[in-house]
Amino acid sequence: MQGNMPTNERSSPDTCRLFVEMIKSLSPDHGVIDQIFLSVETIRERIDQAYNRICMDLPEINLEIHQTFQQASGTLDSLYAHGEIGVIENVVGDMEGSIRNLAFLIKPMRSHDVQVLETIELSYPNMESLLSMFEGSSICQDPDHDAGSLALKLAIERDNLVGIIQDALELENSLIEEAASIITDDARSVRCTLSSAIMILKDLVSRSNSMKEPILKIMSGLQAHDIVNQDITAISYGLQKMRSLRDIPGNRDDIMDAVLFQEQASSLSRDLISQLIKVLRKHGRELGREIGRIEDMVSRIKEDKDAVGEFLLMNRNGRSTFDLVISEVSAVFANIARKLDALRHLKESQQVQTDRLISLCDEFDQRISSGASLGGHREMLEAMSKTTFLFKSLAKMIKYGYGSLDLEEISERFAHEANAVKHELEEIKDLLMGSIRGIDTCAGRCTDAIKRFRADIDKLMMILDGNENIFDGLSSFAHSMGSMRDDISRQMSLDRREIFTQEFKDILSRLRNPHSNSLAAGEDHGLEDGLVLF
Repeated sequence: MQGNMPTNERSSPDTCRLFVEMIKSLSPDHGVIDQIFLSVETIRERIDQAYNRICMDLPEINLEIHQTFQQASGTLDSLYAHGEIGVIENVVGDMEGSIRNLAFLIKPMRSHDVQVLETIELSYPNMESLLSMFEGSSICQDPDHDAGSLALKLAIERDNLVGIIQDALELENSLIEEAASIITDDARSVRCTLSSAIMILKDLVSRSNSMKEPILKIMSGLQAHDIVNQDITAISYGLQKMRSLRDIPGNRDDIMDAVLFQEQASSLSRDLISQLIKVLRKHGRELGREIGRIEDMVSRIKEDKDAVGEFLLMNRNGRSTFDLVISEVSAVFANIARKLDALRHLKESQQVQTDRLISLCDEFDQRISSGASLGGHREMLEAMSKTTFLFKSLAKMIKYGYGSLDLEEISERFAHEANAVKHELEEIKDLLMGSIRGIDTCAGRCTDAIKRFRADIDKLMMILDGNENIFDGLSSFAHSMGSMRDDISRQMSLDRREIFTQEFKDILSRLRNPHSNSLAAGEDHGLEDGLVLF
């Protein structure tokens, strides 16, 4: 270094010795630099902690949000689609179709039973006339020709058949009315319940898209960490260099370089730290706002999730609304199945009663074949013949009409269709449950991550707010080094401001031209284009 100086500025050994002694007497306390260095490293640690947390967690959260709501969106696509028949319409359509098909079968059966009853009513006048003929007749008192007793049995069995058919007709009317109620009310309720749950889920998916903006804004700002970190590294390196200059070896030119360097480095470091803290505070507030936006969105998503959960998850009564809907649908189908079973038994009884009526008619025919023994009762013979003909025609109507439908097969088919509808409803519930549970898990992780982010930012803000001593310390140290420079200039007649050491020049250059100047300039202009984060 001395070789770079003019000969007249080179120092004698005695002069150099006196210069060094004077410097030692003037040397400031470097303990403040030690403290400032530790404070700067603490700030760096807090910045890195906040950065690393967000840098590691936020992309994972963003990916999880994307995957979760992509799954939910896929669920929606499989359940419901505008302009197309989705699963909702399929299950409701299957439910309505099964009921309509049953009503389609029952209505002709009901019409047939009404017709049978009307036909039976035609027998009443003739039967009453026949019974009137036998009443008080000598033939009724002949044990070998007990036609009157047979006619009375025929009338009783006819009335029993009427009772069975009337009971069946009552069940048929009840089934048709219930079918109409299911189609107009129950099916509509199922459609409404499913649509409500699914529309809320659609809103959840829509809300998830709004989370992209603040997340991407935060993530895009993370790249600026390197800029700030480079400047903090420059400050730390400069402070470390100043710490190493407690005891300055070498000649007076080396010592003068060290004094000038420390004066300028402490002053530049103070200004740069001030700039960085200002930038960090503003960006911390901006980060807090974006985190707050995400927090609000997550909160609204959770509210909507809870609304869907009322349909799908356990409520206060220990059952979900969706389970209640499934139970109600199952109960409706079960009630119809019971009525169908009861109708089947009535139809079986109807066939048995019809067979008994035919058997009595056959006996009556035998009496008619021996009609000669009735003597002059030709009028009675004609009435008996008309009666048996009517009842045998009625029997054919019952046996070979709609009354002979296989109700057991109809019941089995209906039970199969009912189970299919219940299975479809449970599948829809499982699909929705999977999406809701995924959203719930995702929202919980977002909430936890946000809490961690906030804690890190709060810690950073606290450390920034508690380091005013940095500025005072660096200002005081710069002032001390400036005073030392003035004393040297005055006592040694050495008024030099230029630094010859290249290492010192490089450090000061980095402090004079920090990378964060772009952030500071952006801060002055508002940075409305996006968040820049440390």
